[in-house]
Amino acid sequence: MNRSKTSSEQGFTLIEVLISIVLVGVVALFAFGSYLITQRSTKTLIGSSDVQNALCLSKQQIDQTVRMADEVIIGDRLHQPPNPQIYKAIYVENGTLIYVENGEIRAFGGSLEGVDMGVVFQKGTQSGGTGPSRNLCIKLCGSTEGQIESQLEWEITILNVESNIGIVDLTDGQGTHLYFTLPQAP
Repeated sequence: MNRSKTSSEQGFTLIEVLISIVLVGVVALFAFGSYLITQRSTKTLIGSSDVQNALCLSKQQIDQTVRMADEVIIGDRLHQPPNPQIYKAIYVENGTLIYVENGEIRAFGGSLEGVDMGVVFQKGTQSGGTGPSRNLCIKLCGSTEGQIESQLEWEITILNVESNIGIVDLTDGQGTHLYFTLPQAP
């Protein structure tokens, strides 16, 4: 039996079905694009937060460790202090902030995986501009995936330094290594 469509029987034509499939696809594409943008933004914010946390923790530990030093020398890898057994050191190696005490090397401060650190030490100016400087300027930067995310610059006064902060053969007065001694416990 051959039945023909009557006006009371209605359905979707092939064109209508194809148009609805295309429209659903376009809406899904926009939703997926928005999801990817949100994911990328979240990853960037988390990376930036990790860098900020690492810098703040590193700053706090550098301040606590160095503030009570007896003697401070700014140097670099080539210009080390006369007696490495007496001096402690802070520097960056392979993106990790390092602290060396009695020959023992360990990660220092807020060294987090995926956060590359950098540090520069420079002699500060004495308040009032006269006399030997007991101030140390520190510039600490951190990055993720090779992009500089954040940096901190601050100056601390080394409380126990009797004379100037030493600089070892550095033409611009900036160094990547900080060597210092701490007072001996009585």
